[in-house]
Order: sequence, then structure tokens, then C-alpha cells
Amino acid sequence: MSAARGHWRKALSTVRKYSSKHGSEKGPVYELRTYSVQPGKFAQFMDVMVKKFDIRLRYSQPMGYWNTEVGGLFQVVHIWEYESLGERAKIRQSLAKDHQWQSEFLPDFLSSTSRLENEILVLSPGTSLCTDFQPSDSAVYALRSLPLPTTFAVLSDEEQLVARFSGLFTNSYQEYLLLRYPDFDSAFIHFKRRKDSGGVDYGTSRLMTPCPWSPLK
Repeated sequence: MSAARGHWRKALSTVRKYSSKHGSEKGPVYELRTYSVQPGKFAQFMDVMVKKFDIRLRYSQPMGYWNTEVGGLFQVVHIWEYESLGERAKIRQSLAKDHQWQSEFLPDFLSSTSRLENEILVLSPGTSLCTDFQPSDSAVYALRSLPLPTTFAVLSDEEQLVARFSGLFTNSYQEYLLLRYPDFDSAFIHFKRRKDSGGVDYGTSRLMTPCPWSPLK
């Protein structure tokens, strides 16, 4: 567990370092993963993540890892940043050859999940990551998916637009907004205020809390 904590402490600085890089024709790219966990095996899933996920962190760090509170029960959502799809492919190939990953992590992980989905995203034109904030145990996140084109503006200092992504390899071409709030009540107030004012009221959204191993909190 101590080794995993060491990886997690380094992860947020890694996210900030990557976010400051200038992009290239090859990237960066972001992989959005959504895992559906079997309701009766959520404890098993959490246990293997806490004890063995450090194996995965040896190769790269997630941008964030969240548990869905509203908008998808027993689902976890995570986003990974890569310099390119080529870098992602090399990491996946290395994991496939990692005996510890294959024997110690995957069996319990796969037997506790029922569906695994992923999409490849890029930052929307003219945008960048915004992760310049202090971690907070009460912070909650929202992931909104909206059909293109999208107009969106934050309503107050309590609503932080962490990232604005456009789908590249995905089932539907849409934009994803990753938003951060101080707590659940703040998220509710902002969503209701926007709806009451006739703002964005289409698309889908999910309310999420950071997992213990998430760099973004």
C-alpha cells in the first residue's frame, strides 16, 4: 500500500506537467474509460484497486479516477493522458507482458466488472487543462456530455471547468465537460441555476467523487 501511495502522490504533479506541454499533431490524447462493476462485487473491486493498482501506475498515471454517485450506479470513470496513441499502444503492450499485472491484478478485476468501455478524446480547440487548485476531501466532479457545437460558461468561482474534451474515436461525436465543485450542494446549486435560467439542459451528466487513488481531488 505504501508503494501505491507513493505513486499517487506523484500523479498530480505529472498531470500538471503534461498539461503545460505544447501539443503536437500526435497529441496529447485522452482516454476516457468507464467500468461497470457488479453490484455484489464492488468491495472486491475496491480491494484489488487499493492493493494492486500500483502495478499499473508504474507505466503511467491517470489524470483522475472517480466513483459515480449519480448518473451510473456501480460505475467508475477515469481519464488517462498520453503524448500520443503510439505511447498508449506501447504501454498497453508492456502491460500485456507484465506477469504481475496479468496474475495479481487482472483475475480479481475482471471477475468483479461486467462491462468495460473506452473512448479517445482530445482537448477542444483553444482550451487547456485547468488543474491549478488544492486537493479537497469534499470536492465533487461532474462529467457532462453535450452534442456539438456547445456553448458553456462557468457561473461562479465555485464552478471550475477542469477540461473541455471533444470526442475523436467514440460512438458519438460530442463534447465532454469535466467540472469541479467544492461539495455536493454547490454542484446542485449550479446545475439548478443553469437549468432555471434556460441554459444547458440537454445532453447527459454524471456526478462523481474522487476515488482514494485519484490524483485529482
